[in-house]
This record gives sequence, C-alpha cells and structure tokens, in this order.
Amino acid sequence: MSKSFATTLLLVCALFCLTSIHSPQALADRSIFQTFGGVPVESNQTLIFGGSFSPPTMEHMGLVTKLMARFGFLKAKMIVANPYKKGAAPAKVSLGLTYTAVENADEVLRPNSIDYTDFTRTGPGSSAWTGGEGKRFELSVDDIEIRTNTKENALKTIRLLRENAKSAKENFWLAGGDSFASVPTWTPEWRELFEHTNWIIVSRAGLAGDEKSVRFHEKNPLLRSLGEDFLKNYNYFFDKTNQMHVYRNRDSAKPDIFVVDQPALPDSSTTNRK
Repeated sequence: MSKSFATTLLLVCALFCLTSIHSPQALADRSIFQTFGGVPVESNQTLIFGGSFSPPTMEHMGLVTKLMARFGFLKAKMIVANPYKKGAAPAKVSLGLTYTAVENADEVLRPNSIDYTDFTRTGPGSSAWTGGEGKRFELSVDDIEIRTNTKENALKTIRLLRENAKSAKENFWLAGGDSFASVPTWTPEWRELFEHTNWIIVSRAGLAGDEKSVRFHEKNPLLRSLGEDFLKNYNYFFDKTNQMHVYRNRDSAKPDIFVVDQPALPDSSTTNRK
C-alpha cells in the first residue's frame, strides 16, 4: 500500500466517523451516553414523559427508550394524563394500555437499535433491562395526575414532582416541539414551568403542523415560542458534539432547557383514535 493511498484512506475513515458522530439519527441509534452541553446525566436524574397516551404508540415508546439509551437516563417515568384530547379514552383505559406497553417495552428496544440484555417485567407498569456499560435501566408508569385529579395542568404536576425531588435539576420534562410551541398559553404562570425541572424539547420533523413547531434546524429555535425577554435568563449555544441546542440558565442552581432532534414516525395517538 502506497503512503499516499494510506493517507487518503485514513482521511476518508476520519470523515466517515465524524459524519456518523455528528448525525442526530446516528446519535439516536447508538447506545452511547451523550451529555447535555458537556454535563452528563447523574444516576438520580429522571426523564419524565407526560401525555394522554390514548393509546400509547410505538413512537411514544421508541422516543422515551431512545432518549434513555442516548443520554444514559437510568430512570424514566411515563405520566398518564387525564383525558384532554377529543376522542381520548377514559384515563383508566389509557393507564392500563400504558402499563401493558411499558411491561412489553422490549418490543421497541431492538427495532430502535438499542442493545440490551436481561429484560425483566418488574411489576405492574414497570420494566427494566441492562444496557450500555452494563447499567440497569428502569421504565415505569406514574398515575400522579389521575390520583390527584389534575387536568390540563402541567404546572401542578411539575410542582408535585418537585416536592419529591432533591433539587430543581433532578427531573427532565420531555415535550414535543409541536405542543411546546404554545407553552405560553398553557397557564398565566407559564414561566414557573421552567423553575422546577429541566426541559428536553424534541423537534420531530415531518409532523403535521410542523410550521408552528419548534424547529431543530433553526438557530435559537425557542426564540419564536418563548421570546427574547424570557430567554435573556439563559446562555444559548449549539453543542455540535451531542447535536443539541443548549439553553443554560444563568443561575447555575436553576434548571436548563435542551432541544434535540428526533424524526417523527407515522404512528400517532391521534391517527389511531380515528
């Protein structure tokens, strides 16, 4: 092998590796632990995914398990909301369906390129498996909104979760970019939503109504939704290594906001209810 050919081959390999690492889809498909703007997830931090789950879909399950694998969330909870969407099933029906989906989460792990072993149904609405670096991942269903009769009030739920957390940075609240775009209309106290939990906003390209959604490929993608006055409390930058927009709170004791990319699947609760 000539020296020039070997050099060219090394350059091509290096370019391929860089392209793969920096691709959002490649990051999402690999069970390697990324970081949030250089800060790794701690073992006590929990990914929170709330929704009506009427019914829970492959997209719901794929999203939460892929984010667990990508960022190393050892614990995640799916909070079943009281019905607030047209045509949604009663809360107890959605709760039962979500229990079943979580107990059978292994059905979405392998199709989503998530390596795992020793999958176990650990109880009603809970499961666990061994993933990257031999760490144990736990996914469970939480009926806190049904028990407390909370309706269309994410703030109340976030406050309740904060009461049981050691710090405001312990939980990461997961939201789709389409619903998050209207967050200032959720409650007059919407700013408080960001006082009690970190946020992960998932930009899902290809979703109906995408023109109003948070767009991953825009610079400063939360500016249209939250406004300059609110975002002045954050330092914004794009983390190229982990392919995410980072909004680091200027007060280090307060939670942060992150925007990641995840292509939408043609499997939505709205479609399934029709």
